[in-house]
Amino acid sequence: MQAAPTYRWGLGFIAMRWRHVFWLLPLAGLLIGLGLQLWVLYGPTAVGIIQARPIPGYRAATFPVDVATVLQSDVILSKTTDSLDLAEPGASNRERCMLELRTMIHTQCIPGTSLIEVRVAGRSRRQSIRIWNALLYHTNKHFDDIRSAAENAKLAAMEATIKALELDLDQMRRELSVALAGNNPTFGATGSADEEKRKAELGKLKTDFEAAQKSLEAAKIHLISRQMGCRLLENPIISHEMPVISPRWTHWDVLRPLLYHAGIGLSIGVLLTVPVAYLLEFLLPRRRSEPHLAT
Repeated sequence: MQAAPTYRWGLGFIAMRWRHVFWLLPLAGLLIGLGLQLWVLYGPTAVGIIQARPIPGYRAATFPVDVATVLQSDVILSKTTDSLDLAEPGASNRERCMLELRTMIHTQCIPGTSLIEVRVAGRSRRQSIRIWNALLYHTNKHFDDIRSAAENAKLAAMEATIKALELDLDQMRRELSVALAGNNPTFGATGSADEEKRKAELGKLKTDFEAAQKSLEAAKIHLISRQMGCRLLENPIISHEMPVISPRWTHWDVLRPLLYHAGIGLSIGVLLTVPVAYLLEFLLPRRRSEPHLAT
């Protein structure tokens, strides 16, 4: 009588029978990890990281979300379409081009930071990078105009304050000149009491005049400092990582993510070898028959 077939579930037996799985899966994981990262670096999708710097009128906590929204707004898409000459003549063509452009753009705010990842999936990498750069420029210009308007309003208020201080100072200068010349009728009386009163009022005029001078000088210095600060302000939107046509894979900033994703793929492949080998053994079992026993 022939014994029933048996299954060998020992790890050594499984590893011996499905030994090809133990090197094919890690290799496949390594190649997939490399391939995905190479697709990111050299594929048609342009990926970059930008940072949003808060400006007046926007809260720092929500500003990155506002920037992500503006990136896909009709105003920015319209300017991008016109600057790159993407649409053919005609209102319908322009609207259709803007709609298509909106579907190409994907933004993601990185939690806990003011960084935003911007992806543009065009027909080619060159086109995607052109659109990415145009979006950054027009978005920067949009927020810079808002900031400039706010700063100009503050500068105008400061200039008005300085003008008022100058008028007050001129009035004080005239009053002080009259008092010093002795032409003020208030100081016309003689006598010790009137003399003391005249000296006290003259001293007060001098003190007020000097204080007004200092206030005017401080206001002018503050205005000049503010004007210089406006000229030295950084762009509201700055780029940390810009997409390029063909990055050099030998550069460490490019090689590091390649090695990182290759390592992840290799690790996943190694972790899957044993489960996959057992699954194959379950689906394609190897039957082993025992020899007939003599009775």
